[in-house]
Amino acid sequence: MSFHTSLRISAVTTMIAASSLAAIIVSPSAAVASPVSTSDFVLSYSTTAENLNGSGASMQTVINALTGFVGAVTRSGVSLPDTANQSSCSEALPAGLSPVCFTDGDDNSPEWVPQGVTTSYDSSGTALSASGSRIVVSWYDNCSSTDDADSTQGCTDTNKVSTDMYRSKGTRISLLDPLTLDYRNVILVEPFYNSYGNASYKAVPVHAGGIAWYGNLLYVADTDNGFRVFNMNQFFDMSKQQQSGYPTDYGDKTQMGRQSGTFYSFGYRFMLPQIGRWSQATTWNGSTCLGYGPLRFSNVGLDRSTSPARLSVAEYCPTGNTTSRVARWNLSGSGLTNGTPADAYAHGLERVQGVVTVGNTYYFNASNGGSYGTTHRFDYSSTAGTILSTSSRTTAIGCEDLSYDGSSNRLYSVAEYYGKRVLYGLTRF
Repeated sequence: MSFHTSLRISAVTTMIAASSLAAIIVSPSAAVASPVSTSDFVLSYSTTAENLNGSGASMQTVINALTGFVGAVTRSGVSLPDTANQSSCSEALPAGLSPVCFTDGDDNSPEWVPQGVTTSYDSSGTALSASGSRIVVSWYDNCSSTDDADSTQGCTDTNKVSTDMYRSKGTRISLLDPLTLDYRNVILVEPFYNSYGNASYKAVPVHAGGIAWYGNLLYVADTDNGFRVFNMNQFFDMSKQQQSGYPTDYGDKTQMGRQSGTFYSFGYRFMLPQIGRWSQATTWNGSTCLGYGPLRFSNVGLDRSTSPARLSVAEYCPTGNTTSRVARWNLSGSGLTNGTPADAYAHGLERVQGVVTVGNTYYFNASNGGSYGTTHRFDYSSTAGTILSTSSRTTAIGCEDLSYDGSSNRLYSVAEYYGKRVLYGLTRF
C-alpha cells in the first residue's frame, strides 16, 4: 500500500513555505503558564513479561524464545508493498498544509483510526530526503472484541467502542517511505508466557495517541499509564516459519498469538514486539482533567534541538477545561533513563491532541470536532512559566499528534476522521 504517488514529500516543501504564513494569527499579549508538581507522574521502567505460569522472565526473553517459531528481521527487512492505485485525498485542507493520502482502504476503514506520528529525523537526525528514511503513523482499533478485522467482516460504525480495554486488535503502525510513499502496516504485540509456559504474544490495546522514535526505541503513549516501548530494529516476519510442525498463519484475520501450536497475527505479515514499559505509580483514572494527580498520556513529541533531547506529553482535556498539563522528560543517548520529568506546566488549552517542542517553543494541536483545528505556538522564556508570545494557525479537521523534522523545518501531523485521513506537513512558524 502507498500514499498517492503524485505528492512526494520532497516536492511539497515549496508549496508549504509559500502559503503557510498567510494563515498565522498573532496574539500581541503575553501570558503565564503555571508550573505544576511532577511528583504524581514520575515514571518507572519494567521489562518483565506477563507470565501465566509463574516465571518472572523479561519480554526480551520471550521474544528470543519466539524466534524459534516466528522469523526475526530488522527494520530493513520489513518490505514495503508496491504502490497501489488510489484516489486523491478526500479532505479539503486549509492553505499551507500539504497532504499525502492513505489508500482508500485505510482512509475509509471504520476500524483503524490514525493517531500518532514520528519520523526517522526524531530517531537519528537523518533528513527525510535520505534513502531508508521513514515516517511512522500509529493507529488504534476502534471496534469491540466481537468484531473481525475489517468492514467486510463485521466492524461497522454501529459497534465502535469508547474504552481502550475492548480494542481487540490493539494498535498498529504504518512504516512509510517518504521518497516513494509506499508503506506497510505492522501490528504491535506484547510477548508473554501462556498458562502452559509457552512463549506467545497478544495485541497491545492502547489508544496510541502519540508516538516518538528515538534511536532504535519507539515510545507509544499508553493513556492511563505512560509509555509502551518497542525496538524498531526487531520485527517478526510471519512469512518465515522457523520450526516444522509449528506453522504461522497470517491469512486468518480473526486470531492472534499461539493457538494450538499455530501462530497468528490478525492477518498481518509483520509484527513489532514490545520490550518494556514506563509507568506512573498510579494510573490515570479517566476522570475529567483535574490539574493534579497522574498525567493523561494523550500524545507524545520529541525535541532534538535541545541538549539533552526531550520527550514531551500533553493531556487532552475537553471543552471548558483549562487545567491541561504538559510535561517534558530528558533523554540520554540510549533513550529515556530517568523517569522524573524535567518540567511541567498547566497551559490552559482545551482539546490538545498533539504537542512538540523546539527549544522553548511549544506547538500544540487542538481539535475542534468536525471543524478545522488549530496549531498553537507558545514561546516560553527561560523563566519557568512565562510565555513571551503566542500565535496560531488553522489546521486539519481531526488533527492529531505532532512531530518536528528539523532537516526541513516542518511539522508533521495526521488527520483521524473516517474518509478524511491524511498525513500532512506545514512549515514551522
